[in-house]
Amino acid sequence: MTTLQSEHLTLRPYVEADFDIMARLHGTPAVMVHMRDGAVSREDARCYFDSYARNWDTNGISVWALFRTHDDAYVGECGFWLREGFAGYALRYILAEPYWRQGLAGEAAETALQWAFKSRQIPEVNAVSHVDNPGSVRILRRLGFSLADTAHKNLVGMHRYRITREDWLQREGGS
Repeated sequence: MTTLQSEHLTLRPYVEADFDIMARLHGTPAVMVHMRDGAVSREDARCYFDSYARNWDTNGISVWALFRTHDDAYVGECGFWLREGFAGYALRYILAEPYWRQGLAGEAAETALQWAFKSRQIPEVNAVSHVDNPGSVRILRRLGFSLADTAHKNLVGMHRYRITREDWLQREGGS
């Protein structure tokens, strides 16, 4: 399992001791308002938590817990998993409300994408964002994602974005 460092964040796989903070994040209505399932129960959060661990074990790629580097505060999560109906991996990022509008979601996503495309040679990444979440859409656009579908899984307002490894590398100057 891989730990990554960005300017302000440490991205590391969740460990069992992180479950309570992750369950609180997933159970917060204001945080989860734009997620397909909304705020989830502790039991449903456990399912997500366990799936992250399985994806690390099975695929060597999954979702990281995000901690602010200077004080080790839990910020949220960011990472990938394989999803049915997607050509590539799905990008996910969720931040606790006190950390919104600080550039941390974009920083985490950029760090994760760089690792996925350069170290893992993932061919394509998708992301879904609700139209009522313009901050998330701005992050995806800034990262080079393009709109692929305006009713993802027949859900009006759920837009799917995608970026290929080739597009990412070209955007990054071919490195």
